[in-house]
Amino acid sequence: MSDEQTPPDLISRIERLEKANRVWKTLTLCLAPLLVVFGSIAAYFGLFVQPAQGQNQPAPQFQTKVDSLPSAYYFNFVRVTGTPEELMLDLALSNQIGEVAKEPIKFEQRVVMNFYTAKRLLGALQLAIQRHEEAYGVLEIDVMKRAKRP
Repeated sequence: MSDEQTPPDLISRIERLEKANRVWKTLTLCLAPLLVVFGSIAAYFGLFVQPAQGQNQPAPQFQTKVDSLPSAYYFNFVRVTGTPEELMLDLALSNQIGEVAKEPIKFEQRVVMNFYTAKRLLGALQLAIQRHEEAYGVLEIDVMKRAKRP
């Protein structure tokens, strides 16, 4: 079938599929590091192990095997948005923390997950931060309170 005989709706459907494929590939590249980190944190802290009722046996420990490490990204700014089904984290590196933004922040990565995964991630991060604070002290997130002023 030549281009002249191809229905316009078929062409637009193909273009939408190609765009969705590009988006999927981008999301896969963005999610891979987060999923590896989340899986490692969850396995380390045994978050998916539920003890059977009435038993005091120690929970089995998960061993996570990592074939290769994904690319690492550093972010110090996050914007959280979502829909009723998904949560989106837009991640950026900003040198304007603690002040009014003078220039727009360029978001470099987006992580999309369902709310069940987000809740598991929240639990893993809370546990990791709690253990860090027990070892090193409370983390003050207000930049102005952390700044030393004469």
